[in-house]
Amino acid sequence: MEYRIRSRELQNFLILQTEGVQVFFLEDLDLYVVSHFDGELYRLGFVDLRTRVGLKVRCDRLEEEAAATTELKDIPWEGLRLKVVFTLYPLNCFDEGAEGALALKINIEPHWLMYDWVKIARAILSNWSEQYIRWLRERYGPVDAVKIVA
Repeated sequence: MEYRIRSRELQNFLILQTEGVQVFFLEDLDLYVVSHFDGELYRLGFVDLRTRVGLKVRCDRLEEEAAATTELKDIPWEGLRLKVVFTLYPLNCFDEGAEGALALKINIEPHWLMYDWVKIARAILSNWSEQYIRWLRERYGPVDAVKIVA
């Protein structure tokens, strides 16, 4: 089931989530959020439909091949660290490659739901997307990247 909500509503939906997977489309941001809760950990995926990248990678391998794992300091709070995965979620497949939306994956414990993960994810995507695209260029050569500004 997909919920179409505003970004400020996500935190409440996550708090009420029972075990399983829920998909949210944040209408005000053109951002998908996938939440998989197993009772102990939330696995959150943020897919930014406004930032698209084309690579010469097979569509069925795009998400895995484009994955870059890193640990960010002072997120969500000073002194804390957060492991994140940047990747591309496949949108369009071509003979010579694929186009994907910029995606961010994070795992958080339930007590971390007090933070505004939409704002945190947007800040991470905004501040680190250029570095991620440079990493893709170094790994795969030419990259077509477009940021859609609405």
